[in-house]
Order: sequence, then C-alpha cells, then structure tokens
Amino acid sequence: MLNVGVIGCGGMGRDHISRLTNKIQGAQVVAVCDVFEESAKKAASICNAKVYTDEKLLINDPDVDAVFIVSPGVAHVQFWESMPEDVVTTGMWRGEEDYDRIPLQTVNGVTIAYLSYTEHTNGIRQNKNMTANVIYTSQTDVIEHQVRLARQQADFVVVGVHWGVENSHAVVDSQRTLAQNLADWGADVIVGTHPHVLQDAQWLTAADGRRSFVAFSLGNFLSTQSHPDQLVGAILTLQLQKTTQPNGSVQCEVLAPQLHPTVTHYDTGKTNVRTYLLRDYTQELAAAHGVRANYSDFSLDRIQKIAQNNISASFLALT
Repeated sequence: MLNVGVIGCGGMGRDHISRLTNKIQGAQVVAVCDVFEESAKKAASICNAKVYTDEKLLINDPDVDAVFIVSPGVAHVQFWESMPEDVVTTGMWRGEEDYDRIPLQTVNGVTIAYLSYTEHTNGIRQNKNMTANVIYTSQTDVIEHQVRLARQQADFVVVGVHWGVENSHAVVDSQRTLAQNLADWGADVIVGTHPHVLQDAQWLTAADGRRSFVAFSLGNFLSTQSHPDQLVGAILTLQLQKTTQPNGSVQCEVLAPQLHPTVTHYDTGKTNVRTYLLRDYTQELAAAHGVRANYSDFSLDRIQKIAQNNISASFLALT
C-alpha cells in the first residue's frame, strides 16, 4: 500500500483526497497539509488522516511515501525551492532574469540538464502578478538560448515538451520541427506529453552529428478517461552513457531507448484504478474493465494493437 500525503486542502485538494480514498487501488491518504488548519481538518475527515500546517513536517513524516501538491502556483514555487539540493525541478521561472539558471543533476559523474516547455496552458493566461512563469514553445529564442546554455554545462540535456493534438496518435509538423530544432540546439532526449494517447518515437540527427531521441507522446500513465486509446500509455527507459577515452576525450551517447506499454485499469464506475505493464495484463482483466460499459470490444488484443500501431517495433518492448 502506498501511503500518500496531500499538500493543499481546497476544493481540488479534497477532490484528489476523495479519489485516492474511494477510487484508486493500492494507495491511501495518511496525511494532509494546509496553511489553514480548518481546511486541513476538513480534508482529513474524508480519510482519517494526520493534519499538518507545515509542508516540511508532512514530507518528513516517515509514514508518507509519496506527496501530491494541490496548492496555488506561488505555493508550488515556494515548496520546490524549499527542497534539498538533490531534488531537481524545472519548468517554472521567476522572470527573464531567471532564464540562465539551468537545473542540473549529477549522478555517478554524469551531469544531466533538465528543461521543460509548453505549447499552451489550457486557456489560463499568464500575467505580471504571477510569481513564476512557464516558457511557451513559441518563444524559440528563449528556448534556443536555454538549450545551448545547458549543452555547455551538462553531459546530457533532457527536454520535456507539452505539445501536440489531444487524442490524436498523429505527430504534427510543429512537433517535428521543434524536436529537430531542440536536437540541433543541444537536446539529447526529448519527451512529449499532452495528447493523452501514444505517439511514435524516433532518432534524430543533430546539427553537430549527435543522435538525439524523441518520444513524441507517452500517453497517459494513470487515467480515468473514457476511450480505450486513452488507457494505453508507455514508460520510457534508456541509457545515458559517458565514456572517457585514454586520451582524455569524452563521448556521451543515448542508448537502447525502449517504450514499455502500460494499461490503466478500472472497475465499474471508474473505481479501483490501477496501472499495469502490458506484459502483466491479462484477457481476464480486460474482460472486467469498466470501459467495456461503452466499448464492448475492449480486449487484450485491442490494447496490443494500439501499442503496435503507434510505436515503431524497434522501440516497442512488449515482454
């Protein structure tokens, strides 16, 4: 059982707590936190959880395995800025003066830079009163500057992009153009989100001759959406290899990218939600899936075809 702590106990926070308590299998809310104690107590009554008004105390609670942050934007920034140095975040910036700060992580002598951009913010406009901002994919001058700067500071540059057409397996020209630009500017790995369904992956040849890898969309990992294609996602695994030659030169390579399909399963009424690797999913589970109320042809065969039709065989890991 995964013990979850929830930070932020407004309406959305209470909705997350209710879903985790009543619909998600294998997880339970054991602690909640809000700066307003009464809000925290109200949320805690849903699941009989501990109450905190200091998020650091919740995070350090030994009973908490994972944390959901469901607080306003300014609280998000403050929360992540309070984390230890080994917690790396990216995608939120404190204005243009912050753009030269490249989030870096060093593991076993390999330094990785992380950057993130979005095509849109679902109709929510940024304004000058916001304490932090995102960078849009239309801001190509800013993106180029950051990626080139990251290339100078890191062995590998990983970029996440919120892009593409919702519920479409087709990769559009704007995604391909930006992916190639990112590779040319210095990105080694590009991971796409937003379409809610799988899209293919491919190798790109960067302007300097490097091979960069792009997965255009990993689909949903955990979802209670209602169409079969929205219930099939993928986990990306790959190797980042740094080799120092006897003459002192360094070679960095992205190796063996694989997409491992996943299936979100839920029972009738979208209850008992859980995610399986496709290799562990069975026909019996598919036959009991709640989505069959509207899609009676949902089956293990259909799931496999969704994966096979949308991920190139060279990247698809079915076993």
